Amino acid sequence: MIFMKVENDIPNGIELDLGGDETPLQDLIDEQSFYKVDDVTVYDADLQKIEAPINYTLNDTIVEKAYTVTDKTLIELQSEKKNEMSSGFYIDCKKGFTTNSIKMDSDITDVLSFDGGVRLAENLSSATIDVRDYDNVVHTVTIAESKTMVDDLGVNYQTLLSKKWLKNIAIDSATTVSDVGNVTWA
Repeated sequence: MIFMKVENDIPNGIELDLGGDETPLQDLIDEQSFYKVDDVTVYDADLQKIEAPINYTLNDTIVEKAYTVTDKTLIELQSEKKNEMSSGFYIDCKKGFTTNSIKMDSDITDVLSFDGGVRLAENLSSATIDVRDYDNVVHTVTIAESKTMVDDLGVNYQTLLSKKWLKNIAIDSATTVSDVGNVTWA
């Protein structure tokens, strides 16, 4: 008899270790959210899913929960792959981007904030602006240099965004599981 840890109503593969073959007390099983599993099913989490367990009664006896494994649909795989592309986009935006020999924060909020600061400095007739780089080190740059930096950061952001959109188009165009799997962020 195998007892497995259950998280979010799904056995996670962590067995209850008792150091022997004895059956644990029900209190221990309940307290630690373990669940009796007669047949452990191995499945590919990338291509398959475990469906929620169902308790049912047969002749006034509660029958153990039963998990079923089914293949994910193409639409489910496409949705997961799009989330993966969004994560890749977000991670690349957060990596920073070097412009004018200064590594800067490069997601859209950072770019727009920097652009707003440059515009404000220009409106106040400042010749230079202090900017904090990716590592929070202050650099003094001219307004002209800072405008170029904003443009470079904007181009970097747009390049990453276009890459994400093209990946999503490829995912939407996929007609097989293999086609979906071949789309990668790299």
